[in-house]
Amino acid sequence: MELRRVSVDDKEILLQWANDPVTRQNSFYSNAITPAEHEQWFSDKLNDHREIMLMAVEEGRDVGHVRFSMQGDEPEVNINIAPCERGKGYGTKVLKMAVQWLLEQKGSPKVIAHIKPDNQSSIKTFQKAGFRICSLVSFKGQDCFKMQFHS
Repeated sequence: MELRRVSVDDKEILLQWANDPVTRQNSFYSNAITPAEHEQWFSDKLNDHREIMLMAVEEGRDVGHVRFSMQGDEPEVNINIAPCERGKGYGTKVLKMAVQWLLEQKGSPKVIAHIKPDNQSSIKTFQKAGFRICSLVSFKGQDCFKMQFHS
């Protein structure tokens, strides 16, 4: 598996993955994303030097997307595995690779994630990748676990 930077060619596949019902259910914004909303979001993220978007590729297939928001002293990570690739162990592998990539590129930041308490699959994935639950916090108006990477 390898990681590559997201390019403009990835816009449509990321919209498809983002609008997957499981993704929407586990997101802090659960409504379907319109093409216009995605266009604006994608353009903003792709052109913001504080955002790092990576695509995980396995044998020529895009299997997942990782985004780091480098705002503040705690970079936040978000991950989405392609719906057709879920349940195959990619989540932990992709997350570990992406955090290692970030540590090599940016030093040793405290990487965090916010995850809804009922999203047990993501919680387990993050724990297997070296994250620990720090606290229960309010994030985007919802209670969630704040998790932090521990090497």
